[in-house]
Amino acid sequence: MSEFEIKPLKLIVVIVNRNKDKKVIKMFNDHGIDYHIAIPAKGTAPTEMLSYFGLGEKEKTVILSIAEQEKIKIIFKLLKEELDINNPDTGVAFQIRISNLSSMLALKYLTRSLDNKEEK
Repeated sequence: MSEFEIKPLKLIVVIVNRNKDKKVIKMFNDHGIDYHIAIPAKGTAPTEMLSYFGLGEKEKTVILSIAEQEKIKIIFKLLKEELDINNPDTGVAFQIRISNLSSMLALKYLTRSLDNKEEK
C-alpha cells in the first residue's frame, strides 16, 4: 500500500441559472474535480433578496463539489472570469471547509486516491 497524504478538502457550493450548470461542471471536471451533485432548484426568496444575492431567475441548479484546497483559488477565478459570478443575476459561489470525514476510505474516495486493490 502506498503512502497517503491527507490534503485539506473544501465543499464548493455553486448556485447558478439552470442554463449554466453544465458549464460549471465541465469547468470542474477539466480541473480534476469530478465529484458533483447537481440539484435542480427554484427560487422562493422575495424579489429584493433575489436581487441582493444576484439570483434573479427562478430556475436554478445547486452544484455541490468536493475539491482539494489547492484547487479552490483557480476555480473561483474561473467562475469569476467565465461566468461573471460576481455580477448580479449570475449566481453565487462559496466554499465550506470539510474538517471531518467518517473514514479514511471516504476520504480516499473523494480525493480519487484509491488504488486498484482497495477498489475491489
